[in-house]
Amino acid sequence: MENTPLTQVKLLQVFWESHRQFFPSEGSLTWFVREHKAQLVKTGALLMMRGAWHVDELLFEQQMVAIARAEAAKWIDRGEVQPVAA
Repeated sequence: MENTPLTQVKLLQVFWESHRQFFPSEGSLTWFVREHKAQLVKTGALLMMRGAWHVDELLFEQQMVAIARAEAAKWIDRGEVQPVAA
């Protein structure tokens, strides 16, 4: 894994504050992290520093897109045009 500048590493809550268009509540980000934690950690997007979760902003955003693409492909594979609104 390549070196990440520390300026790119943000506390999870700080990341959420600048990404509310994707995660309208802090709980929605918490759910996303819980659901995809293994992938996020494995790819270096989610880090534990001093007992708190942090994100590598660039890698986390890349993983958000990768996960969204995989979810979209599931809809296509099932033959559905669009997801049912929650």
